[in-house]
Amino acid sequence: MVERLVICGGIRAGKMKTPQIFSLIVSRPRLLTTAGYSLFFIAALVSLTYIRFPVGVVGEMIENAFLKAPARVRIGSVSLSFPPGLTFENVTISDKSSANNQLLNIERVKIRPSILSAITGDRRAFLSAKIMGGDASAVVDFSGGKGEGINVDIRFSGINTGAGRWWDTTGWGSLDTNLNGEGSFSLADPNIVNGEGRIKIILEKGSLKFNKEMGVRLPDIAIDSGEMELDFKSRRLTVKKARLTGPEFSAAITGDIYTALIPKFSRFNLTLKASIDKTLENKLGPIALLLPPEKGGVRSVRIGGPGVKPDFRFE
Repeated sequence: MVERLVICGGIRAGKMKTPQIFSLIVSRPRLLTTAGYSLFFIAALVSLTYIRFPVGVVGEMIENAFLKAPARVRIGSVSLSFPPGLTFENVTISDKSSANNQLLNIERVKIRPSILSAITGDRRAFLSAKIMGGDASAVVDFSGGKGEGINVDIRFSGINTGAGRWWDTTGWGSLDTNLNGEGSFSLADPNIVNGEGRIKIILEKGSLKFNKEMGVRLPDIAIDSGEMELDFKSRRLTVKKARLTGPEFSAAITGDIYTALIPKFSRFNLTLKASIDKTLENKLGPIALLLPPEKGGVRSVRIGGPGVKPDFRFE
């Protein structure tokens, strides 16, 4: 005998398929009316909440949340987006010095909660951003519960490092290239330097530029490609692998960076091993005499000190 189920108000049906159940509902006017009113009420509630959502307050709340952070956050505008979410335009991050140095500008950020995750009881959100000429996306998982922080998985492409304003605060120069990569992080609080995670970065063709503040005038160095693998924990950024190659050199970097949210306060403990050809030596001119001697075709330099003015020691 086929099992029977009571589905509503004394209506009995066997194991029917969805079209059959729909036909049964349509054939019952009272049931159809009740379902219609319910759907209308839900749609009206969602629409009213969406329309009346206080977007103007959200930007102020986020800015206030960063008042105790070592950096200042300013949001140009906030608006609702569809599917339901929020869009932030012209987000700027600057230090809290008297000069108010701008560190980063994010053209647009969209935040959208995961509706499916909300139904299952998880807390998850999707982020997408236009930043420094490239694109970035992230999945933010809040499912760990109160006090357990959040987990973030990110992907990015076409990020132009030369557009970063933090180079203005370092004094020694800048790296101008496009970055692609992915990573994952666990954050215990909004201060990202207290988190932990790992990241893999691929560098495209670009250049390394030096400022006069280095004490000597160094030529720009062309980069063909590069790759980096970094681990981050308790403010310590460990360089597991960092390789750069160009038409006139090849280099590898190992060591640690003790980070601060404002880059100029970070401290280096790095070792650079590089091989350069005669073309680059000729470009360096008299400065080439200051380079460490070759040992097996490799020159080694220790990089220490703060980010604003690192010191170099030849080995």
